[in-house]
Amino acid sequence: MLPYIFYLALAFVLLLCWRPAHAQQNANRVKPMQVGDQVPDVLIKRIENYKTSEAQISDFNGKLLVLDFWASWCGACISMLPRIDSLQRQFDDKIQILPVAYQSSEVINDFLDRYQKKRGGRIVLPEVMSDTLLHALFPHTYLPHYVWISTEGKVLSITGMEEMTAENIQKVLDGQANTIRQKVDGKAIAYDTKKPLFINGNGGDGKNIVYHSVLSGYTDGLVNSGYTIMDDSIEVRIGFRNTTLQSMFQVAYSDNGYLGKNRVILNVNTPSKLTSTLTGQSYNDWRKQGNAFCYEVKMPPHRRKEAHEIMKQDFARFFNQYKAGMQKRNTTCLVLKRTDDIDRIKTKGGKSIMSAQYGQFTLQNKNLLFLVSQLNVISMQNSPYPVIDGTGYSEPVDLMLDANLSDVADLNKALKAYGLALVEEVREIDMLVIADNI
Repeated sequence: MLPYIFYLALAFVLLLCWRPAHAQQNANRVKPMQVGDQVPDVLIKRIENYKTSEAQISDFNGKLLVLDFWASWCGACISMLPRIDSLQRQFDDKIQILPVAYQSSEVINDFLDRYQKKRGGRIVLPEVMSDTLLHALFPHTYLPHYVWISTEGKVLSITGMEEMTAENIQKVLDGQANTIRQKVDGKAIAYDTKKPLFINGNGGDGKNIVYHSVLSGYTDGLVNSGYTIMDDSIEVRIGFRNTTLQSMFQVAYSDNGYLGKNRVILNVNTPSKLTSTLTGQSYNDWRKQGNAFCYEVKMPPHRRKEAHEIMKQDFARFFNQYKAGMQKRNTTCLVLKRTDDIDRIKTKGGKSIMSAQYGQFTLQNKNLLFLVSQLNVISMQNSPYPVIDGTGYSEPVDLMLDANLSDVADLNKALKAYGLALVEEVREIDMLVIADNI
């Protein structure tokens, strides 16, 4: 009997262990859904702020179900939070918007707590945390990503953020889902920022290269648009991926400090060839129409000072319809100033720390330059006013700002405790002027 009992017990344990493994295999093997497909009646786990912690797709039958794929680091997703919350309230039991995050509940709940503390009120939507299954069913490259599922569980539409409107929801409820513009991410191409662009297939095969140091047109599927600066003992490399001309000029002329959009003056007849205010799919379409480029310059470290000058020469040579240069201009700025002579910011020493999270910014044993850079590069990148340091304070500081760094009034409330303030003043500063080369 003992061997029989042993093997019976072993079989029972293996059966218990088989279930999660089988579920994971299902997540890895699911067929990606397209518009028109019937969504399998999968079990959605780890749902918070909902009547149950698990639900099947069929549990939402009778309602328009909109899966909202998002992440706490996605600025566009965060900007959509009030809208999707309002849409859910507006359409009530006719729809169910279901945010889906691959991040853990700890990360998402920490973000939501800080978000709601700053914005007031409470987001009433349920949240799916640590998801892999729905991401496998509806793979995507860019966030936010919305999947519209009919009252009978069929995929009606896959869209971007611009399509999430009350008008479009009503169209879908009225059976007009085919009138809504679809989101097309395209197939992602592998890209490693530590390797040269286009070499050995890194970022694509380079078929669009038009100039070497390397220059190409828009490359479809090359994600993580923007620029990368690598500077170490081995090489200096500055690279752009599907970037606008204005942004490329900004980096080329930033050899003496970061240049934001508010440090640029466009004296051109067609600004829309240099920059755009479009978003989402419309912005991607605009970039594909000859309005974005890939570029990289790579140099040995002992010649790093020449990198920006070579960029300027390359751009002047290839984009010779424009002329660019730095000029002194009287400009309205946000000047960081001390409000009195009492030193409230002198560091107590210790480890050098800079931390920027939603609603909070910390400096420990760091210079104020890091705060100014945070505001210019990230938090106030869309402000019309450049931020400059007018404190004259060059020593390391300690400060912790519990504030929305994009809101000058809120930021000044937090700065007051440290005897600091951001003040609008006209200063003569260097501005990048881009003009038509007539």
